[in-house]
Amino acid sequence: MPNRKPTPQRFKASPSSAGQRLQSLRTVRSWTQEELARRITVSKSFLSEIENDHAVPGGEVLLKLAEIFGTTTDYILRGTSTNTASPESFSISIPAELDSLAKDINLSYQATVALVNARRSVVAHRGEESVWTKQDWKALYDKLRDYFK
Repeated sequence: MPNRKPTPQRFKASPSSAGQRLQSLRTVRSWTQEELARRITVSKSFLSEIENDHAVPGGEVLLKLAEIFGTTTDYILRGTSTNTASPESFSISIPAELDSLAKDINLSYQATVALVNARRSVVAHRGEESVWTKQDWKALYDKLRDYFK
C-alpha cells in the first residue's frame, strides 16, 4: 500500500469578505435576495453585486443591513465586532415597556429592534443607563419616525 498523507479535516471558515458575510446573514434567515432587497429598498441586482463583492453598500444601506441583521457595521465590513456574540446567534432583549408600545402602535420587529439599538447608541455616547418608561420609548420613536418609513 502506498503511503498517503491523511486528508486534512475541513473546518467551516467564517465568511472572509463583506459580501460573503452578508450572504451568510441572509441565508441563515432563509431570505431570498429579492426579500432582503425589498427590506432595505435596493434593487436585487445591486444586492447581488454587494454579495459578490462587486459593489460596496453606502452608509444608509449599511446601517439598514446592520439593523435588520442585529449586528454591527464593523462585522459586515470587516468581520469584527465589539459584540462578543456572533451575528447569527445574536439575541436581543425587548424591554416590557417597549414591547407594550410596539403592540399599541403596531411597530414591526425590525423597527422595535432599531429602537433598542438607537437607545444603546445613546447610552454608549452619553453613559445614561436607566430604565425607560413607555413614554421615553414613544419619544424616541417620534424623533425617529421618518427613519422607519
